[in-house]
Amino acid sequence: MVFKKINYNSGEPIIEIKIKDGDGKFLENWVIHMSDLTKFVNIMGKKYGLNFRNENKELGWTRY
Repeated sequence: MVFKKINYNSGEPIIEIKIKDGDGKFLENWVIHMSDLTKFVNIMGKKYGLNFRNENKELGWTRY
């Protein structure tokens, strides 16, 4: 996982993410730049087995 080095003076928004399990137990903490967010979501989706694609295309509009 290669993300940009955090540079607080870059002017780009910085996101802090805390990941917990269903019981509230702390799992991970991340600090990333906004431009790395989509990469982060894809990697975490694969790590935790999340499926972001809606298999039912007819009702796909209901997700948003």
